[in-house]
Amino acid sequence: MSAYADRYDDSPFTAGQIDTPLAGREVVAAGIEDDPSLVLARLANGEYDQAPVTRGERTIGWVRTTDLEAGSTVESAMTPLSETRIVAASAPMSQVLSLLDEGFVFTVRGEGLSGFITPSDLERHAARAHFYLLVAEIEMQLSSLVHHQAPESAIIAKIERRTESQERWEAAKAANRDSRPVEYLYLSDLKRLFLRHVDSLPDHAARETLDDVVKLRTHVMHPTKPMLGESGPSELARLDLEIRALRDHLGTLISEQVSTNLVP
Repeated sequence: MSAYADRYDDSPFTAGQIDTPLAGREVVAAGIEDDPSLVLARLANGEYDQAPVTRGERTIGWVRTTDLEAGSTVESAMTPLSETRIVAASAPMSQVLSLLDEGFVFTVRGEGLSGFITPSDLERHAARAHFYLLVAEIEMQLSSLVHHQAPESAIIAKIERRTESQERWEAAKAANRDSRPVEYLYLSDLKRLFLRHVDSLPDHAARETLDDVVKLRTHVMHPTKPMLGESGPSELARLDLEIRALRDHLGTLISEQVSTNLVP
């Protein structure tokens, strides 16, 4: 079996690492009989767009600020628990991404609700790290494929076009600690060499996914870059699915290298 086999639940990061505990001090909840205007004020003060709804000590649903503005009561604006998506706190990040299109997910630990996740929680470190690992794996796969199938002269030519890369490579050679030339390439250069010398990816969607990986790398590497675009969590869910499919395709190419003895 390929080392990069189909692993849709392989992320080490889980729902529980980005949820907000219902019992947390920072939680702003809306009581079912609260005045909507007062709830809106509390949410605005905390810069929240959603909140869990409670009846006494029990959580019974959630509400958006936009629905509160349009509704006459919290109850009329609320999305009840029966219509809300719920996920185990141990669920992998990919599953969370696929469920957040409605804007709110409750998490469960043991036998009861324990927390909730909103789109803004995808800016947390665990969600960013989930995508970082995906991008890093694609980068490692491209590096292996390019190293074994692209001419070394083409790799070196890419290095020499970037002053920073060339200086690092020359310094490493002078100190007798240089690695393979491919290790000094930018991800965008790996992409171009891969498409030219390894696999042209005739599927246009796959080529677009590879372009998306290059763009995403900047965002996962720098916390000042937002993860959420204008399309919201649905865009990240799409990227997650398509990047994992690309990863599996690259894994198949690596397996073929092994079977044809292109890789020692």
